Amino acid sequence: MLFYTLGFFGAGQRMVQNEPGALIGPIATIFGFIIDFVFNIIYNLTIYNSLGLSIILLTIIVRTLMLPLGIKSQKSMMAMQKLAPEMNKIKEKYSDKSKESQQAMNAEIQKLYADNKVNPLGGCLPMVIQMPLFFGLSFIMHQSHLYVSRLGQLYSQISNFMINLVPGYANYLGIVVGRQVEGYTDGLDIVAGVAGRNIIPNNMTLDVSNTQDLNRLLNAFTAEDWNVFFGNMPEVYKHIPAEHLQTLLAKAPVELINVPVAEGSISAERLRSLQQLGEYVQNLLVQHPIPQEYLMLPTLADMHQQKMAIETFFGMVLTEATGIGWPGIMIPFLAVTTALLTSWVSMKASAGGDEKAKQQQRMMMVIMPVMMGAMTIGLPAGVGIFWITSSVYQIGQQLVINRINGIPLFSNVQSWRRWG
Repeated sequence: MLFYTLGFFGAGQRMVQNEPGALIGPIATIFGFIIDFVFNIIYNLTIYNSLGLSIILLTIIVRTLMLPLGIKSQKSMMAMQKLAPEMNKIKEKYSDKSKESQQAMNAEIQKLYADNKVNPLGGCLPMVIQMPLFFGLSFIMHQSHLYVSRLGQLYSQISNFMINLVPGYANYLGIVVGRQVEGYTDGLDIVAGVAGRNIIPNNMTLDVSNTQDLNRLLNAFTAEDWNVFFGNMPEVYKHIPAEHLQTLLAKAPVELINVPVAEGSISAERLRSLQQLGEYVQNLLVQHPIPQEYLMLPTLADMHQQKMAIETFFGMVLTEATGIGWPGIMIPFLAVTTALLTSWVSMKASAGGDEKAKQQQRMMMVIMPVMMGAMTIGLPAGVGIFWITSSVYQIGQQLVINRINGIPLFSNVQSWRRWG
């Protein structure tokens, strides 16, 4: 479930999400409340890139609140470096690998920690705290409309527009998901199980006549899915305000509006019937142009454009996996680069101490950033923005700490070259 939530499988293929579960759910709820608060501040200033800017501001706030813990963690790491020679002596003293010898060695090392008031896990605390936030943000990005209230309202407006004013909208949805669309007197169900776009889990059934279920389905649409959806829908439904479209549809023949939603794939005949209705409404628009008082009201195209303005950050859709295409590949690249820089700056504070331990530390400080870069390929781009911003903040924090402790930035260039 954790790997499914994080998007390790099927990178670039968004799916309708299940519930977050007992572990991630509370974290996502708390974190979602905070990000919604921050988002509303940004949204009042600008709608464009607002979700991405909210993630950046949120990361800065979280890291600032964690600053005392970060400083304490750094002090703990430096204290561990100073104790390294003493720890090596203890290990040499108990070179015997017997159980009794190892127990005695561990007891002496623990006493060394206690006498010097050093917590060996102190340096890991910031990472331990960040990881739940990382997981929670991943789920929030997968289901942003549930946590960002203004975005949720926009999704509901789009869904209600389709349900109430776009005849045969379930047919267009069926084309995107590549699955059966069945009609019932009490609603329309999209039923999983037919080969096609992998968007609905096999154990899930969505009632697309229900606003919340339709929101969940539309949330899983990629930019390409929206292109397919709108590409099959007559243009007239996208560009007329709801108030006037309702008036025009009232003048259309009933037999055109009531296009049946039968079992099986979408037939060319049904699509042609819907296109004829679109052409009819388009002709009605010539006879009954949009009144002046309706011209400023939002259309379906306007609402979709607003949604994309919120979710897009410099060409990247933050709710979609970054993948390896342009510009999404910049997220993994920057994640690796900033994490490596963080590791390098942190290593400047590790001068001295046991050389073998430092070699192992260097190896881990390279492996972890590369692993993070690989992970971000399958994660929503918004999670990558969080990680990159956190790394940049960490670099600045470490530079300040190093300066306070008199550690120059380029004191030993050779040690950096040995990383290669």
